[in-house]
Amino acid sequence: MENYNFLSKEKAQNGISYVFGHFINNKEGKKIINTYIRNFKSKGFPKKLNPIIAVSVICSETSREIEDIALSNLLWGINIAKGEKEIPSMKKVKKKYSIKKKILSKKEKSK
Repeated sequence: MENYNFLSKEKAQNGISYVFGHFINNKEGKKIINTYIRNFKSKGFPKKLNPIIAVSVICSETSREIEDIALSNLLWGINIAKGEKEIPSMKKVKKKYSIKKKILSKKEKSK
């Protein structure tokens, strides 16, 4: 988180526009944007403070498709945290998800 906070402060002090990607880093967003706002010094352009927050939205025809896409997005985030760059295919997502679902189901039955 400290890198994002540093980046927002650096951008602000140099009068550079800043876009916070909530879909990349969903923690401490308010703190990071507030750091940008507190430290903003116009250097000509932009003349006025205008932070932007980018979010992710999932749309599809069915709830099931939305859940599949959301799960793929979640696994992608986990991959990024592990240093992997691959966006998992729906086939991989469904395979991982079905294995985890079976394990959880077995744990519940053993209680």
